[in-house]
Amino acid sequence: MNRPRISAIGTTLALLAAFLLGAFWAFPWDRLAETILEEASRKATAAGFRLDQGTVRTNSRFPLEVEIREVSLANVLGSVRAPSVKVRLKPLVFLTRMAAGLKLESQAARLELPGSRPLALTGIKADLDFSRSEARIRTLSVGGDLGLSGTLTWSFNRKRLSFTDLSIRAPESLDPGLNLLRFSIGLRPEGSGQWRLRVP
Repeated sequence: MNRPRISAIGTTLALLAAFLLGAFWAFPWDRLAETILEEASRKATAAGFRLDQGTVRTNSRFPLEVEIREVSLANVLGSVRAPSVKVRLKPLVFLTRMAAGLKLESQAARLELPGSRPLALTGIKADLDFSRSEARIRTLSVGGDLGLSGTLTWSFNRKRLSFTDLSIRAPESLDPGLNLLRFSIGLRPEGSGQWRLRVP
């Protein structure tokens, strides 16, 4: 292969890379995030939850991160509200498993449960994968008044948790409600203020 041809191929590849980079940079990621949230809201409604959010803005493009303001998730058992949630896209998950992969982070949130004072949550981090059939939280970490750590999977078809291994640190005020849940789900005490949820 002669040098002019090699040079032409190199120039073509460089132009293609520049075009793809420019398209990635100019893409309206905030609008895409809003579309994804609308779909997530529809699936949440079908599962008995209400998902609401405010404005969405792009924080960075490399790595891709958007910030969602005023996020809330609620059902008959309670609600959680966060003034801000940062969402980072995991492109390798999409390329390798054809699923939406996200990392969520929020500095603070407020959990409200019936018959209990509001609980302050801090340092919220979650690593999620979404497919047509399920939403999987691969890792979850929450601090503050209520501590959570572990993993869980929600089945959209069954409309329930299909797998959970979650460690819970809860204040004494939640003991009555958590004790009631022992008879309906796989929740077990593991010492003072410590609980474990396992499904199946």
